[in-house]
Amino acid sequence: MAVEFMETLKENTSANTGLSPNTLFTLFATGVTVYYMLSVFFRGSSDHHQQHSPTSSEEDRCFILDLILL
Repeated sequence: MAVEFMETLKENTSANTGLSPNTLFTLFATGVTVYYMLSVFFRGSSDHHQQHSPTSSEEDRCFILDLILL
């Protein structure tokens, strides 16, 4: 049952998008990563009211730089 579902998903992905499943997954993962990076860099002013340690934003930036360098 699961194998049939995966085969159907692969066929539909290729037919509807023209992309291989691997390419579609890579694009999706890249989009999620870019969204996360931008949301960390451009936080809204409402997020500043939360109590964070003074180095939390610096740690976030270092974490993102580590992700980029991998």
